[in-house]
Amino acid sequence: MTDAGGGWTLTTKINGNAQTFTFASTYWTTTTTLAPSSNDLSTTEAQLATYSTVPFTSILGMMKGATATNTLVIPVSDATSLLDLISNTAINTLFTQLGTTAWFDLTNPTATTETHCALEGINVAPTCGEQNQARIRIGILMNGENDCCTPDTFVGFGGDDRSSCSSDVAPPAGSLGSCLGNGGTGPSVYDFGYIFVR
Repeated sequence: MTDAGGGWTLTTKINGNAQTFTFASTYWTTTTTLAPSSNDLSTTEAQLATYSTVPFTSILGMMKGATATNTLVIPVSDATSLLDLISNTAINTLFTQLGTTAWFDLTNPTATTETHCALEGINVAPTCGEQNQARIRIGILMNGENDCCTPDTFVGFGGDDRSSCSSDVAPPAGSLGSCLGNGGTGPSVYDFGYIFVR
């Protein structure tokens, strides 16, 4: 991958219409591979050995949608592997500061979510002990209420939604936008996602 200066190594390919890489999937927390020889930009879901072996300081998220492919560089501290980062980062302890526009523009079409919370980073989940709400492995959570207790929309990779308000199946790559009761409108976006590290 040559975007953003090049030197990127592919680790994961996620079909937003499948449920292989939801937040709860063991692919995020084990060395298990999926289609380990599919190391190209095809739309075959894959978890490559590089997920658990390549050290890095940045993640490149890429979403391939109906009419465009968009990317976002996500800086992190030195990590021995993406598996190590995901497995050993406690919920809501590693945040990023990229902003809502950067995350929303990652999907195609552009995500439309709720307007509050904007909690972004690695392993992001509700902050008030709520269990049945949206959460995301790499991405941003949004809420209709002016807090992060009950987020029910997101953008990113490895999302799921355990709330009862959504009629859509949460995309593990793309954006969940169906629970827009307070301050937002728009459908969910089901992209094909690629995760690279460098």
